[in-house]
Amino acid sequence: MSTFSLASLERGVHRRQLVDAAVERLYLRRGGLSLDVQLRMYDAAVATATLCREAELERAKKGEFTRAKGERPLVSVSEGRLYSGRVLALDARKQEIMADARAQIMHALELANPQTDEQYAQAIEAALGDAATIEREESQSREEAVQAQAVVEAEIGPVVALLSKIENTEERRDLTLALEKRDEAAIAAIVSRQQPRWQRRWAEARGTAQQ
Repeated sequence: MSTFSLASLERGVHRRQLVDAAVERLYLRRGGLSLDVQLRMYDAAVATATLCREAELERAKKGEFTRAKGERPLVSVSEGRLYSGRVLALDARKQEIMADARAQIMHALELANPQTDEQYAQAIEAALGDAATIEREESQSREEAVQAQAVVEAEIGPVVALLSKIENTEERRDLTLALEKRDEAAIAAIVSRQQPRWQRRWAEARGTAQQ
């Protein structure tokens, strides 16, 4: 490959990265931050529902077909279906916002017709709006994300909401199964590895759930 071709390729990659970053910024400012919070939590709730079904199957293999009086799964079958529907709707909305953001950036570049990398970057920055607009949209986006998180937590319950905050998927899976099996020793071991603030909220959530 010639030096000219390599330089052209690198320039193209760099420009695509600039566009992608700008699209992401617009997306997050226009409801994307809220959508991502909800998607993460509902995804975790759906995964938890799947683990609940696996735990039920294991119990059934051992001849345990009913739960103890007052006991319920972390996420029921109907709840799992509901949350799956939420994920699909939220993802569709995410793709719509991303597409609109990309169209806006590409339209701005078409109008500006930049000739140099510097002009290209400037055209993208101009498309993102002025500082006041950016600050207003970012502030509103953060507020919406906080509100959305509270709504989802209320829907899926405090225990599942806290499960969704465990970034290590293996630990989240292990804790879910330990809860389903009522294995208090395993629960305590996994909880002990989490952050202190999370542990405090977990103690409060389980206390509320068991009342």
